[in-house]
Amino acid sequence: MGAVQSWNWDFGDGNTSTDPNPTHTYAASGLYTVTLDIQTIDGCESSMSFEVCVGDSCWVDPFEFDCQAMFIPLPDSIGGNGLQFLDLSYVPDPTLLQWSWNFGDGTSSNEQNPYHIYAQPGTYTVTLTIEALDCFSSISFEVDTENPWNFGQTPAQLGLSGSGSVAVNEKVVFEGAKLFPNPATSDLTIAFNTSVAMAYELRISDLNGKTLIRNQQTANSGLNSARINVASLVPGLYLAEIRTGESVKTIRFVKQ
Repeated sequence: MGAVQSWNWDFGDGNTSTDPNPTHTYAASGLYTVTLDIQTIDGCESSMSFEVCVGDSCWVDPFEFDCQAMFIPLPDSIGGNGLQFLDLSYVPDPTLLQWSWNFGDGTSSNEQNPYHIYAQPGTYTVTLTIEALDCFSSISFEVDTENPWNFGQTPAQLGLSGSGSVAVNEKVVFEGAKLFPNPATSDLTIAFNTSVAMAYELRISDLNGKTLIRNQQTANSGLNSARINVASLVPGLYLAEIRTGESVKTIRFVKQ
């Protein structure tokens, strides 16, 4: 993938930015879907969406919610082996947060959003550990310097055996996936488009990757929707996953 020449951020509240690393202030608390679209000098386009929590309204009781480390790697704007790491961690009180990064090549950083240049291209296990008051969380991803968008959790985190990683593929099968209502209290509906008929699994997991609910489903070509009952879950933050083969679409949601 060539060097990135344009960035288009949609902050989910009607505001946008074309800065590579923007800062945005939300007018109100809530859960927002943030989307980043990039284009490289050789015409390659890629998009990623994730949800961010602003303020305390995302949780029933923010003081009962454990912190959760989370990040995404962003490609270097000038190519090469440099990566920008964007912290997306959740904590009840971000003013007390400390970061510890291990880039998988023997180097580390304590910055919130560090930039790191690898000496050689390749796949590295990057770990972010966060610490706050009465809270500790760590997460690792396998990151390919030549294709950082195609990153996944390590096999140990997902309860898998072997040496491979699970790739997160946003567009191969599932287009425009949406989840509602969010927050949810009982029934949760996931809608998406697909160009092929297929069998897939709808899975609900906690933030540590533990599967709590799973349903086998079938989809037709075109618009599809599936409903799953989450009433048995305790209030908190969860992951809804649509899986088929090696393709996975993940959306975070809040259970009230």
